[in-house]
Amino acid sequence: MADLSLGAGRPYSLVTTIVHRGPGQCKLAQLDLHMTSGNIRLRFHDRQSLAHFCLALDDLAREALLPNPAAYRAVRTQVYTDHDRHSGAVAEQRLISDLFATSF
Repeated sequence: MADLSLGAGRPYSLVTTIVHRGPGQCKLAQLDLHMTSGNIRLRFHDRQSLAHFCLALDDLAREALLPNPAAYRAVRTQVYTDHDRHSGAVAEQRLISDLFATSF
C-alpha cells in the first residue's frame, strides 16, 4: 500500500465538489487532495458510501484526540466496509443532522 503522509511541513489543498441531479438529489460528491507529490481523487456516487467514509474519519478524529490518555489503547485499528449497513445508517443520520445544524 502506498504511504500518504500529511503534516505541517507538507502543503496541500483539499477541494470538495458536489454535483446535483435535481432538487434534493446528489449525483456525485468528490474530494480532491492536491499535494506537491501528487493528487488523489475520492468519488462517492451515493450517500451511503459518503456516509461510511465520514463515519470512519469521525471515529478516527475522536480516537486521535481523546482527552484522557488512560482511556486509549496503544494501537487501535478499525475496519469499515460497505457490508456494515448499521454503521452507514448511523453515519448518514449524522450527515443529515450536521447539514441542518450548521450555519454560515
